[in-house]
Amino acid sequence: MNKKYSGKGCLQTGVMAAAMASILSPASSNAEILISENLSLTGFVDMSAGSTDSDDPEVGTTEWYGLDQFELDFMYEYDPSLNARVDINWLSGDKVDLEQAFFTYSMGNGFSVTAGRFLSAVGWEAAEPVDMYQYSYATSVKYPGYHNGIGLSYDTEMFGLYGSLIDDIWAEDTVGDADKLGYELQLTLTPVEGFTSKIQYASQDKGAYDKELFNVWASYEIGSLLLAAEFDSYDGWGGPDVDGNGWLVMGNYGFTDNLGLTLRYSENDGDDYEASDFTISPGYVFTDNIAGLIEYKHTDYDEGGYDEDSIAVEFLFTF
Repeated sequence: MNKKYSGKGCLQTGVMAAAMASILSPASSNAEILISENLSLTGFVDMSAGSTDSDDPEVGTTEWYGLDQFELDFMYEYDPSLNARVDINWLSGDKVDLEQAFFTYSMGNGFSVTAGRFLSAVGWEAAEPVDMYQYSYATSVKYPGYHNGIGLSYDTEMFGLYGSLIDDIWAEDTVGDADKLGYELQLTLTPVEGFTSKIQYASQDKGAYDKELFNVWASYEIGSLLLAAEFDSYDGWGGPDVDGNGWLVMGNYGFTDNLGLTLRYSENDGDDYEASDFTISPGYVFTDNIAGLIEYKHTDYDEGGYDEDSIAVEFLFTF
């Protein structure tokens, strides 16, 4: 259900439902290639093309096409209580990096511990294109990314608790600096079938001040319809007195097992950034390994008073 380790909030439905969740997610056991008795491999190739037309004369019209991302994910299960994962990632610009490398030990009675480099638990929208409902991210806020540290979780059928001590909540912040550690806290609520809510907080020591993010999202899935909403409040972004908030609402409906549609609206109201966007994105699953989508996004920037329209076509191949 959740992506990668703690996961962003990605509950796929409709075309980005049974099809996308089981076919496109690199964490899906349905897509794993068994290398040995304990070692398996998944991955994906992400390709896109599109253009952006901005009223800002300094930006104008830009166009792009090509290979965006190629990823290999290796998973090793020592026994039912201990497993490890390593993700190797290639991004456009010929950048190859170690995206994740961690192990998780289940201690029983709902408790587990994870250590290494892993994905932040905070945020509704996922980190990988195979887990997204559309091509772009909302303008509401910048989520934390991958970081190094240790996390402890406790899960039941009705709720879950998670906390981590980490070095770099946002990728640009104090990487490997033990004197400026950050932490994340999360409460997950699943009181009834189809409903999930997460209340989350992240803080990074910046020395003279703390960079903070409070995030809460909720989703409800009924049949082929998924509805979701998210609210963010942040402080210390770019300086001790730079704060703001953002929010988004979205819906995804699966007309058939192969065809679905996503609608999303988001806003950001901050001291140094104010914008809103509307996104519409139909998607189609062609085969068990190939899916694609088209996205139209309109963005209004309050600073400068200009608009931006973009259209993108994306294809994903998974294995």
